[in-house]
Amino acid sequence: MVVVLGGCSGAGGPAEDPTHSPVQTLSAEHMSAVRLVGSWLHAQYPPPPPPPTHVLDLHTESVDADTEHVWGTDSYGEAFDFISNTDGSGSGTWVAFGIEVQGFWGPEVMLDRNTMRQHQVYDFPGMTLDYMATTAFVGGVNRPPFRRVGTQRLDDGRAMQLDFSNDGDGEERTVLTRPEEGVAVEFAVPVMSVPGRTWRPRSNSEVNGSTATRLGPLAFEVQGTEGVWDRWEFAGPGDITGAFDLRPPQLAGSGRVRQSGELVGVLSWTESLVGRLDLTSVATVEVAPSATARDFAIDRWVHDWSKLTPMVIQ
Repeated sequence: MVVVLGGCSGAGGPAEDPTHSPVQTLSAEHMSAVRLVGSWLHAQYPPPPPPPTHVLDLHTESVDADTEHVWGTDSYGEAFDFISNTDGSGSGTWVAFGIEVQGFWGPEVMLDRNTMRQHQVYDFPGMTLDYMATTAFVGGVNRPPFRRVGTQRLDDGRAMQLDFSNDGDGEERTVLTRPEEGVAVEFAVPVMSVPGRTWRPRSNSEVNGSTATRLGPLAFEVQGTEGVWDRWEFAGPGDITGAFDLRPPQLAGSGRVRQSGELVGVLSWTESLVGRLDLTSVATVEVAPSATARDFAIDRWVHDWSKLTPMVIQ
């Protein structure tokens, strides 16, 4: 017998089956965390880009004293066409990794002498990112702290609240919530400033976070070197723990689930993130991310967060 089990409250699954053991439930929640958190790690800390395939073709023209028109193709042959204004606002279209983006960014507003805020909206096929970006210019900091607070909205109207921040001192924190489905995920990444690549995970860094489940918080730790993640561990209610080896870059993996130190199951999953949980006491169970974790996976659209706007042209 094979039972299909998806993530529950912490990952957006509306149904609760009382026959599911806590081990099965937390294994499914783990799969949802791998999909959702993994997608953000992919978008925020992608591998180095391949060598350029084209020569940058950049054109500019002055529309008036406050507006400039910029268009052309980048060093990967992808087109961009946008308007930039002297107040920092602008709009346009461009192609990033084969995906067309339409963007709007409002004027740069100084809240005080050290703090700037800007509204930014980016439309992708099937999804819109809409957030307020705040930058704090602090003396003595090479790259200032920033925060982006807003929503990731799908075309069907469902939305995920996002809060992404960099403290300017070596940590980036991401909070994803969807209260109507009990989704609450938070994780922090130790980072360092890298010339030409903005912020990157520190060598031998550990991502620490937690996700809500109907059984209680599920804490997790992702280990890796400079953004190549190769280990995922979790600890949840009922003294249930899991430790898994990952296979980059798509975070396929396998490992063991224990309860109070005793082996209770072996969980493995492929790049499709459909998992097989072999329990020591019953038949094999198939576990998979919830629909919410799959649908809101940010790397379906954003392959490199640092190049989200056309303002970074290569």
